[in-house]
Amino acid sequence: MGRPRKTLPAHGLDVIRALAANGVQEHQIAVALGVDFRTWVRIRGEDPEAKAVWLEARALEQDKLVGSLFRQAMGTPAEYDERGNVVRAEQLPVPTAAMFLLKARHSYRDFGPTDGSGDGRPTVVINLPASLPGDDYAKLITVAPNALPAPADREAA
Repeated sequence: MGRPRKTLPAHGLDVIRALAANGVQEHQIAVALGVDFRTWVRIRGEDPEAKAVWLEARALEQDKLVGSLFRQAMGTPAEYDERGNVVRAEQLPVPTAAMFLLKARHSYRDFGPTDGSGDGRPTVVINLPASLPGDDYAKLITVAPNALPAPADREAA
């Protein structure tokens, strides 16, 4: 009989939810749960409730990050109190944040075809004629046997 498999502690789901939603790395989540990293990966794969909580928390983290990046991309106006004092200064739009969001979330490309056809590199197509039957090739040779200059003539030219 082998040793018993480790499971999540009683507060494990709360720990996963809190840490993953705030961008904590999985190694640190494992430490907080008191298990080895490989054990954490096994638990996450085998325990549907743990996996669901982890995925939900990661989605929350993603939403926070996208929202923050969106605010940076769009900028925010200044805010004033009732006496006209500046409470929060205006944040100018950050074009780099806008470009990143366009590329990451909307497949925007600033080079190459935008319709999804190809990978942006030039395409070269060489069409070769079909091979001739033997008798047609013989006719071609007999019609123009000296179409090319002799090797000695080519060197002189």
